[in-house]
Amino acid sequence: MKKQAAAILLALTLLAGCARSPAQSSPDLFDLTEPEEQSTALRMVAGAAKGRQGAYILHNSPDGNFRSILFVDAATHIAEPVCSREGCAHNDESCSAWLPGYPQSQFLFTLGGRLYIGQTREESCVWEAGENGEERRLLFQLSENQTLLDAEMAADDQYLYFQVVEENMELGEYRRFLYRCDLQTGSLKRLRTMKENEDLIGTLNGQLLITQFADDITASPSDNETWLEAWRRVVVELYTVSTEGARSAEPLCSWRESEQRVAMSGSLFYQFNGVQGTLTVTDLATGEEQTVQDERLRAVYDFWIEAPAAGGAVLTMASRDQSQHWWYLYHDGELRESRYEYRGLDRDVQQNLILADLGDWYLVNRSRGQDYVLVRSQDYWADAGPEQDVPVTIVAAGE
Repeated sequence: MKKQAAAILLALTLLAGCARSPAQSSPDLFDLTEPEEQSTALRMVAGAAKGRQGAYILHNSPDGNFRSILFVDAATHIAEPVCSREGCAHNDESCSAWLPGYPQSQFLFTLGGRLYIGQTREESCVWEAGENGEERRLLFQLSENQTLLDAEMAADDQYLYFQVVEENMELGEYRRFLYRCDLQTGSLKRLRTMKENEDLIGTLNGQLLITQFADDITASPSDNETWLEAWRRVVVELYTVSTEGARSAEPLCSWRESEQRVAMSGSLFYQFNGVQGTLTVTDLATGEEQTVQDERLRAVYDFWIEAPAAGGAVLTMASRDQSQHWWYLYHDGELRESRYEYRGLDRDVQQNLILADLGDWYLVNRSRGQDYVLVRSQDYWADAGPEQDVPVTIVAAGE
């Protein structure tokens, strides 16, 4: 693996050559300083809705008919709609916090002091607004036959990069493309055609990182035994793609999908091998690598990994019938079993998910409902009990 890390670093080096007022805080609870200017470097953004002295979240109305954008003030641990209009019910389009449409298909992120609201599925679009939710404008809206994929998005100070699925209605076929949107004008440019099993997973040194199956699976899913055998042989490769859509000729590394799951956070590349029971963490920016070997990581059946915050990852293992799950936390070279259940971004119901990284504190959705708490980052990775949590009070219409 060390040789592989060195090869990745060498390849990347060569390729690189080619407003709210904070309220009074609780005594000695938070010591938040003004954030540094947001980086203009290319980076992943989906789900990163950090604001000044807090974070933005989407909150379902009690009747489930609409959503509101709330700002969680980390100093007061109070969540309120991003609306300054006195007496507003926050339930129609006249409110700067109100969101129409489809609750399970919306997401938030922030860039350069601006708030962005995305919607997938029907009427895929992205809105831009000021940090107080006002001055909202439609940045772009896709065509009826196009669907925005919010799973992974990247941005720099000029462009937003994302994947779109397009349906050929006459042929009944679907194709995936990588698009770029100008953040000033909202104009769209198609950069490249993505293969069926190609995904954007990260950024590094001003380039996008994508995974791709080395060969397509030709077996039919209806032939379960043949399909599973073909799946076990699948090799996944990691490539770089320029901001103009040009893919590197050779992969940086590869692995078998049946043996390994990967995730990225910043420049950290996590490789969870459920067959060998190992977790390898490679800093692609420096080439530094660390591997943890633990018999508990040998997969019972299915396994996957997410990297929800800087320097840490959550590893999930499941029994064949999905009736049993085990969760492990990795941070700073240490692995520990978690007392909490974890449901990540790819689930309709989320639990113990880090919604925003506020430095020393995380905003976390503890339960399957809308139970928001602030947790010290060190307590999260130490799997501390709920007595360490700081509850967030929601102040919204109908609550």
